[in-house]
Amino acid sequence: AWNDISEEVGRPVGVCQTRWRSLRDTFKRKYADLKSTQSGDGQDDSNNKPT
Repeated sequence: AWNDISEEVGRPVGVCQTRWRSLRDTFKRKYADLKSTQSGDGQDDSNNKPT
């Protein structure tokens, strides 16, 4: 699968894997933060709106 992705984006397999890990880890952190702030704790939603 990584070979197919590598060919599609024109980058080495190792670069694709590293980038994927970075994206996945960032998403997991942001998603966990978002879930914890939207638990109905009365926090202001303006912090989560895009600028």
